[in-house]
Amino acid sequence: LYFAAEDAVNGMELRRTDGTDIFLVTDVNPGLPGSDPTGFAVIGDRMFFAARDEATGAELRFTDGISVMLMADVYPGPIGSNPGDLTPAPGDQVCFAATARDSGREFYCMPRSGAPVDSPAPAPAAEVQQTPEG
Repeated sequence: LYFAAEDAVNGMELRRTDGTDIFLVTDVNPGLPGSDPTGFAVIGDRMFFAARDEATGAELRFTDGISVMLMADVYPGPIGSNPGDLTPAPGDQVCFAATARDSGREFYCMPRSGAPVDSPAPAPAAEVQQTPEG
């Protein structure tokens, strides 16, 4: 079970429990106020959520239960895209609403497996080319 919880050292961060103990998954934004994780969605064997740090602001992240990775940096820089409305989609994708610098709030879809964080931001869902199944 994953959830956000706050303590006096790490602030609001992602935690997990095995039913007996509570563990800090990782300290995404070291120190206070924490990363403020929100919008949890389990898709396949990963849990996706929004969390903020000083470098990227609030962006889409995921955990495999061991570590937390940045999934997409839609709005580069410390402002962040504030992703939300995380939704599983056909083709092993995760879709989400996010704010981009030039286009405002849009809906994005990307492979659940993710892309390297130095890759360009995902294309808005309306621009994603669908290939016919055959």
